[in-house]
Amino acid sequence: MNALKLHMKTLFFSVGFLLAAMLAGCGGGDQGRDPILGLPAAELTSVTVTPATASVPLGASQQFTATANYADGASKDVTASSTWSTDNAGIAGVNAGSGLATGVAQGAAHIGATFGGKSDTRTLTVTAVAAVSLAVTPVNAAVPIDGLRQFTATATYSDGTSSDVTASSAWNSASTNVATVLQNGVATGVTTGTAVVTATFAGKSNSQTLTVGSATLTSIAVTPSNAVIPVGDTQQFIATASYSDGSTGIVTASSNWSSANLAVATVNTRSGVATGRSAGAALITATYKGKNDAKTLTVNPALGPQAVILGDAGYFAILTKTGITDVPSSAITGNIGTSPISGAFIGITCPEVSGIIYAADAAGPACAVADPVLLTAAISDMETAYTDAAGRPAGVGPFLNVGAGTVANQTLAAGTYTWGSNVTIPTNLTLNGGANDVWIFQITGKLNISPNMRVILTGGAQAKNIFWQVTGVVTLDTHSHFEGTILAQTNVAMLTGASLNGRSLAQTATTLQQNTVNKPAP
Repeated sequence: MNALKLHMKTLFFSVGFLLAAMLAGCGGGDQGRDPILGLPAAELTSVTVTPATASVPLGASQQFTATANYADGASKDVTASSTWSTDNAGIAGVNAGSGLATGVAQGAAHIGATFGGKSDTRTLTVTAVAAVSLAVTPVNAAVPIDGLRQFTATATYSDGTSSDVTASSAWNSASTNVATVLQNGVATGVTTGTAVVTATFAGKSNSQTLTVGSATLTSIAVTPSNAVIPVGDTQQFIATASYSDGSTGIVTASSNWSSANLAVATVNTRSGVATGRSAGAALITATYKGKNDAKTLTVNPALGPQAVILGDAGYFAILTKTGITDVPSSAITGNIGTSPISGAFIGITCPEVSGIIYAADAAGPACAVADPVLLTAAISDMETAYTDAAGRPAGVGPFLNVGAGTVANQTLAAGTYTWGSNVTIPTNLTLNGGANDVWIFQITGKLNISPNMRVILTGGAQAKNIFWQVTGVVTLDTHSHFEGTILAQTNVAMLTGASLNGRSLAQTATTLQQNTVNKPAP
């Protein structure tokens, strides 16, 4: 009998271990949907690290975020579930579990996240300026017993700039029996009295007094009420605590958050940020010290196909294989780069770019960063994105061969549009749809927008959700304006005064003539 019990226990343990291993093999259990766990429904396709560009003074920190992207278009914040690394700990270190990077010495380091077998990397630049003073706020703060108070540390540097260094400061309370403080600057009242809360950063310190009163927690309230978002969008919920003395305090980060309908919306259990997964309604609840409140989140369906995942190519406003030419001066907001051709073929000057110029070698402009690893990954992702867009199911009915290639006086809803010919836009073109609606334009031929004509977005449509896949040359004629990401198999030519709110991702070259290019907001 004892042997039988031992055998059954062993079998039970083995099955449990096998189940855990299966979940771990699916990116920490995030690649298939379980109706109880509410995991995202589809294969994990990529991980995106943000921000795309980051620079901190010596000794300061930068919080990086990792987002998992799935084949069904869903995404999820996996910052705390990723493994973080740096390729140069002598320049910048990073917390392996949180993605908080800290500048150690002047230079640049690549900060990367790995989740479910997928990885992404971003460059953190550490500047040489030093901290000269530190300020802590608020002044003369008060909090009830069990109440929370967020303190903030702000460093001022030798070049006159300042930054929030709360997360990278060391915090302590001189009277932990009265109040404690976490390393994120959040203090908690323990008993009535006063405590001195101190922050230390880069050898500089400052303190403030916290007074703890005798009030007790009576309730919490979640806001906003009746929020509405499209599929794929996010909503920040806030939890506010009320106390017996009439005071209130934000307890969002200290609350435990949950969703009553994980198929419709998930919510980060620590931050209160909810993400729409499918159309419907979900009750979002916050619980704090035995009190709770809930509000309804409505998720509306997004229209059109799933967005094209750009990967590292999305880090750039202009990315090419064979060079970038310019008739000065142009104004580029965002990063530019070319590879595998030498940086000597980047014909744009440093003052024209508000971002980073990346080159495959040291032959680029004086301000260029030689990063062949990043460029190789970005070029590969650009090619993959082009193939993805070209391979989507072709448009049918009113989405097929609109205007026989002459797209005049049109307002187009979200969807996939397909032409087996050249496409000319001789008049203004309007794209009307919601903030998460997606347009994919498949063009087997050339694309040309006529002089002074514009692509216009209405109804909340966003350039980041518009993709132009073109096999031939793309020409943005003089003083025209274009919206969206251009995935060109050949050349993108911007003539005099043309502007682009989007990206030029060309598998040959991009040519500029006194143009404006703005990488779209994420």
